[in-house]
Amino acid sequence: TDRALDTVVAALALAKTQYPTIRLHLFGQIPAQLENIPHYFEVKENLIFYGYQSQETAFQKAQTCRAGIALLKPVGDYLDSYPSKLFDYMALGLPVIVSNFPLYQTLTNFKDYGFYTSPYDEKQLAEILIWLIEHPDKAQKMGKNGRQSVENQYNWPAEATKLLALYEKLIIAFD
Repeated sequence: TDRALDTVVAALALAKTQYPTIRLHLFGQIPAQLENIPHYFEVKENLIFYGYQSQETAFQKAQTCRAGIALLKPVGDYLDSYPSKLFDYMALGLPVIVSNFPLYQTLTNFKDYGFYTSPYDEKQLAEILIWLIEHPDKAQKMGKNGRQSVENQYNWPAEATKLLALYEKLIIAFD
């Protein structure tokens, strides 16, 4: 799938060998043909599907999680835009796991609040999940760092300032 559910499920199966009670909470459309995803039956009991929920409900549940995963494959405009849930997870104080796209690697101080991984590398993703389980204090610190980044930099008022500056340059250029 373009949202790397196959990779996430395979990583969960690997992590489950060390942490059998690991859980993955999923919101949104429940994928068709789930049973065709490799390793699905190994982790079926570890997957919790909520379907579509209000943002408030999803955020309340996400706050109880260890990390937010925004793993996408290089399809369509995914390479050229940030997933909004990346910033939602940061605002919630969660460490984030995203694809290793060049655009995402331009995020300031990302290593302080998240992880990059290939959307095809279930072994690396499993290592990240295990690290998050085994280092709860460091994971919590990463979440706080991400929250600070949203408060200080990645927010609408900060972006509005940049947009207004761009408009000003464009007006001057066309005068």
